Amino acid sequence: EGAISYIRRFWKGDVTAVLDPVFLLGSGEWEKIEIPPAREKYILVSCTERNPSLLRCARELSQRTGLPVVELRDTPPEADAPFSADCTAGPAEFLGYVRRADYVLSNSFHAAAFSIIFEKRFLAFAHSSFNARLQSVLRIHGLEGRLCTGDTDPAVIDTPVDWEAVRERTRSAVEKSEAFLFQNAAEGMQ
Repeated sequence: EGAISYIRRFWKGDVTAVLDPVFLLGSGEWEKIEIPPAREKYILVSCTERNPSLLRCARELSQRTGLPVVELRDTPPEADAPFSADCTAGPAEFLGYVRRADYVLSNSFHAAAFSIIFEKRFLAFAHSSFNARLQSVLRIHGLEGRLCTGDTDPAVIDTPVDWEAVRERTRSAVEKSEAFLFQNAAEGMQ
């Protein structure tokens, strides 16, 4: 939604924000392509950039719950890294990690999106420069309280979510997005 005013500067037609395509499939379709991790009972950390608040929250949540932290990384961890890491997870493994996690902590849009799709206990942390999509998807789903700032108490992750209301908001946003996409695909074919 944050890009609408920018796009309108270059396009005279209607500009509509649509839901990210990952929401056009339900959790069952995504489960078919996931590769589950060998481990169970963990807190998943997935960072697109290092975030000290997120890492502090992960440590505190781990201490409170007794669950280990698994971090998805694209580079090998330092020798003294506080968490176990997987540097080889591709998209299917990523889906498995998110779906099987007890908790998800991330500043990644897709980790937040799949946490919503899989109805996980999660917290999303602001990214230093790519934050608009994350804020938008949380607002669309009524989950603004899942966006953390530096002083967020990790216990907020256990605040109950009305997943039925979230599913209804997803259905509504998917219907609007599909209608726009189908209408414009049909117009493009003419």
